[in-house]
Amino acid sequence: MRIISLVPNGTEILFALGAGDSMVGVSHECDYPPAARTRPILTGSALSPGMSAAEVDAAVAAQMAKEMVLARQAALEQDHGASGVAASKEERSGRTHDAAADHDHIGSVISQRRALL
Repeated sequence: MRIISLVPNGTEILFALGAGDSMVGVSHECDYPPAARTRPILTGSALSPGMSAAEVDAAVAAQMAKEMVLARQAALEQDHGASGVAASKEERSGRTHDAAADHDHIGSVISQRRALL
């Protein structure tokens, strides 16, 4: 199984679940555990250094409106032959982010995919 993590908390969860050896790439923000920095960095910031808070807010809102994250995930999966697991904005809207649920979900997906290998 080949995994790319695009968010730091996902990287931490994957290493905690023992899936670090399956990770073939991380985002530019994934720096923990230290072993995460030994993986190829596959993303970069879409924000320019020195932006004001208002400029950052506007740029992030524009990026989210385009849902570029999911498109980039699909391209990374195709280019690197990696597995992808993502929650859509619709799944997360209106509820408090639940890290424990993310941990359980990712662990379940990894277990299922390992069983197929």
